[in-house]
Amino acid sequence: MNKLNILKPNYNECEFNNRAIDPQIIIKNKCFHNDILNDDLTVKESLRDTFLIGGVIKFKNNYTFGNNDKGQELYEFQPINWHYPKFLVPSNIKKNMIKNKEKVIDHFVVIKFKEWKTKIPIGYIDRDIGPVDNIINQYEILFNYYPLMPIIKEKTISIKYNEPTNITLDHEIFSIDPIGCIDIDDALSYDFIKNRIGIHIADVAEILNSYNHKRYSTVYAPHKIVHMIPDDIATKMASLKEGEIKNVITCWINKDNSIEFECNKIKVTKNMTYDEAEILKKSNNILKILFEKSIELGKTINMQVLDTHKMVEVYMILYNKYITELLSTKKNMIYRNQKLFKKAIYENKCNGHESLGLTHYTHATSPIRRYVDWIIQKIFKNIQFDEVNLDNINEYEKDIKKLSRMWDYLKASKDIISGSEYEIVFREVQDNRLVFWCEKLNIQISNKIGYNLIDNGIQINDKEYIIGEKYNMKLYLIDDKKNILFYKILIQF
Repeated sequence: MNKLNILKPNYNECEFNNRAIDPQIIIKNKCFHNDILNDDLTVKESLRDTFLIGGVIKFKNNYTFGNNDKGQELYEFQPINWHYPKFLVPSNIKKNMIKNKEKVIDHFVVIKFKEWKTKIPIGYIDRDIGPVDNIINQYEILFNYYPLMPIIKEKTISIKYNEPTNITLDHEIFSIDPIGCIDIDDALSYDFIKNRIGIHIADVAEILNSYNHKRYSTVYAPHKIVHMIPDDIATKMASLKEGEIKNVITCWINKDNSIEFECNKIKVTKNMTYDEAEILKKSNNILKILFEKSIELGKTINMQVLDTHKMVEVYMILYNKYITELLSTKKNMIYRNQKLFKKAIYENKCNGHESLGLTHYTHATSPIRRYVDWIIQKIFKNIQFDEVNLDNINEYEKDIKKLSRMWDYLKASKDIISGSEYEIVFREVQDNRLVFWCEKLNIQISNKIGYNLIDNGIQINDKEYIIGEKYNMKLYLIDDKKNILFYKILIQF
């Protein structure tokens, strides 16, 4: 289908059939992003009547744009999704604020399309979310109306569930997660009889085989969680809750470092938080052994284990490594590849994960929360599935990360004092951008600036910045003209 693609805000760049189109023609023909066009660039088909568009209706500047046929004043509406044009929208919200002697402030609203007869389309308000200075409203508008990748539903094949015959109920098994975690997909154990470590991952491959996916990952917003799969499966049927017998795919690390995988049943002894595990790692024999073994095993993947966070991370990375090596001969295998200073992506060919120093790597330890991990379980169990569009998954993952950073930015922009000095850690160079982490603001800061590469870092204006090192630097907030919600955070080098 010949769909129009709006590439930049305000229709400044448009594409049709992989060729650039004059934006003025698109505006003149009153086209929307993803409209199906005729060869003469007129609209053939459009879903605009079904759109719910979130954004800001502007009251603060006192500008109005005439009245509609009912006498209501028209105000400018700026969509948060820049693929859409600006609208004019009738509203009584400002009148009500004045009547109630409230502060006049812009509002987040959701609108629907009405008509496009003049230069600017007309919409009408479907829902008033509320004032733009309320952070819950900011989370809400981002969560529901920020443009994520379109969701692709997968055709599935229903098969009878194969119950595992191996049952591991005779020793202690722990899960270790953040406080409040209810979608628990991994646990650890130590088998004293066979002297081996168990890494247990919830087996959801067949539970979900008849379920059509609507998301590629669970979305953790500051004010709510939307699971990748139905809540009852994510938090009850599949979740490794203490005292309940659950199906898992276990990786056993034997005393001689040989590896075995099996489908079995376990009963988690205790669901722990990281803080609880940190306290108990010195007194609980199993946790003590798991921690000490993780220090030894961490050295094989260049990881230093200082706490239970790193301990769990080491075991999850090893599980991913071992299952990738096991399945590397499968023709439809999915790999998690990363070149130094580049973003990690999913591919069907093995190019290695350079930042971890591994030749084979994928994601397999979060099947409740991540689509690719669920597919890896299907490959492991030889369950048939439709071809996976990795481009869509990579784009969706990129959008989720961007959305998460936006939530962090919203909070940080309220906490930061522009021009003040903060301690930041130089993390990496990613797609020619310098990435830093500010612990105090709990935010990742990415700036694009000229630099020279040196061993273990970069050089800017004769000063060296080493990856992993801390620096005291001034941070500034400036307006982001491309985005109505945010400020940019810039580092003074």
